[in-house]
Amino acid sequence: MRQHPELCTRAIVHCFTGSLDALKAYLDLGLYIGITGWICDKKRGVRLREIIRYAPIDRLMIETDAPYLMPHRDQLKNKMTHKNRNEPWTLNYTAQALADSLELDIEVVHKKTRDTAVDFFNL
Repeated sequence: MRQHPELCTRAIVHCFTGSLDALKAYLDLGLYIGITGWICDKKRGVRLREIIRYAPIDRLMIETDAPYLMPHRDQLKNKMTHKNRNEPWTLNYTAQALADSLELDIEVVHKKTRDTAVDFFNL
């Protein structure tokens, strides 16, 4: 992509879990960043919760990556309809973790990520 950035006009980095350098490189290329339930994981999501603050909210989208990468099971206690399977209803947990990381109200995160998706996908 770096050699031929003109070939990639609009794309989403699916299930971003990379480094700060990778995040900055993707943003510099004009890419959007997909955030999954990984951000909710107490251990694995620590670094992501720290570096995602460097991304503008209008370049972020939340995604399930269903059936994988569900928010931490402790958060979903007694709410899971299918054990070990991520489903769209868990997106609110991802949105809340993103809101906490960005120090924004969850309603702002809902609106901004929705608006970004609507614009990106021409919905």
